Amino acid sequence: MFITPDGHWHRRSNFARRLWRPACDGDTARKWPPILPGAVFHGLRHHHKTVLDELGIEDALKYERMGHRMPGIAGVYSHVTDPMRQKPGDRLERRWTTLTARQA
Repeated sequence: MFITPDGHWHRRSNFARRLWRPACDGDTARKWPPILPGAVFHGLRHHHKTVLDELGIEDALKYERMGHRMPGIAGVYSHVTDPMRQKPGDRLERRWTTLTARQA
């Protein structure tokens, strides 16, 4: 998901120090305002799941995106389709556009 300009994976320590902390906490040298001070990387998973809940995304797709299996009988009979996979992107884009328009 997060790769270097030459296409390699970031080393965890470098990523946190050079990108994650400055993006979350702000970086005056780069003129980056703080986004979410103190945020931890794993919190992205929790936030993403919460946003998917807000957007009304189907459980089967949420489980797939999070890398989990649906429990019980729902895991047997619920399947994800290509149109379902398109919905989060469309809805997340709309959400982003709406939120950024409010800040402008």
